[in-house]
Amino acid sequence: MTNDSDDPLPEDSYTINAVNTISGGYVDIIITDSNLPEGAVNLNISKAFRNLNADTIASDISETYELKQGIRPAISLVTRNSSDGKSYFHGFLLERLADLGP
Repeated sequence: MTNDSDDPLPEDSYTINAVNTISGGYVDIIITDSNLPEGAVNLNISKAFRNLNADTIASDISETYELKQGIRPAISLVTRNSSDGKSYFHGFLLERLADLGP
């Protein structure tokens, strides 16, 4: 990860985790340094990255994101009503469920 001048971001300013799921994989990036300046952040993923079967990605990936300071939304309720009247949702890893009744 680099800034808009192509200087690497400090390694302790973010975490990167590769996540494999049944339907594919993704890279989870969390900015941990609230003092990073606002501006462009470049993410470059090369074909050197491999999946669990040691296959490489089809091509290098480069994306630019805009880093902005501010309060992020917090999800307070997730529900899905099924045709049988039961509510359910699918959580992942560190998500917690609070059962607040019927």
